[in-house]
Amino acid sequence: PKAIRVYHNEGQIDHVIHKIPEIGASVFHFGTDIQKTTDLIGDKICLMGNINPIDCMLNGTAKEVRSECLRVLHIGAAKGGFMLSTAGGMSINTPPQNINSMFEAVNQYGVGI
Repeated sequence: PKAIRVYHNEGQIDHVIHKIPEIGASVFHFGTDIQKTTDLIGDKICLMGNINPIDCMLNGTAKEVRSECLRVLHIGAAKGGFMLSTAGGMSINTPPQNINSMFEAVNQYGVGI
């Protein structure tokens, strides 16, 4: 069957990032450094991430969330194939205005399918 395979890893795997495209996943959903990950494999696999769900989404202001989302979009999308998301699960207490700020950043910068 046709399926999109997503490899999710929130761990610090800097020492093996270069191997990720070899595992056969279509998308790498990660929590590692966006610049390093994009530089190493951003032209080999679709990247997905990497907004910190606690430091940014839960504890940040709406303005900080928007700024971080735009920063990550600018870096992650530089080589194509990028989906903005959190780097892991969000807290149930994440302020709705922060989620809205994330969507607004995507609407401003992102390109839809």
